Amino acid sequence: MENVVRGLFFAAMASFAVAAFASGNPVFAQDAKAAIEQRQMTMKGFDKKLLAIIAFVKRGEGSAEDIAKRAAEISAAAEMLPGMFPAKSGRDMVTDPKTAALAMIWNDRIKFESIAVELVAEAAKLEKISMTGDKAAIWAQIGILGRNTCGACHDSFRAELD
Repeated sequence: MENVVRGLFFAAMASFAVAAFASGNPVFAQDAKAAIEQRQMTMKGFDKKLLAIIAFVKRGEGSAEDIAKRAAEISAAAEMLPGMFPAKSGRDMVTDPKTAALAMIWNDRIKFESIAVELVAEAAKLEKISMTGDKAAIWAQIGILGRNTCGACHDSFRAELD
């Protein structure tokens, strides 16, 4: 028992030391920069995938399997979204690169993460609906995805970039 307590104590102290070191370390700033760049790339990927799905619905481009794959990719990437917003990576916290992430992400983390969970679920629904090839149903699900997840998150947690 004493060894377990001692091990937990040293693990806690090591975690504390790492956190204290990281808070004032330029490497931490680099990590924030990397997280911002990753999330911006992910969001651009969402846009490309949604545009491809819309092209299927409006112009018949691609196949139901193609767009189902894109919806699955959105769902998988959405699972990682909360981790792409580490502390000190918001609009008022960094200058390079520019970010639109508002402090509300960290002030209301529960709401932010619940929208991310909903994005995962709605994109998974879009994947299933896409497999049917039913363009009206796909379009309806894109609307739900846009309003309830993308739009809800951007309305609450994203500023306009200058």
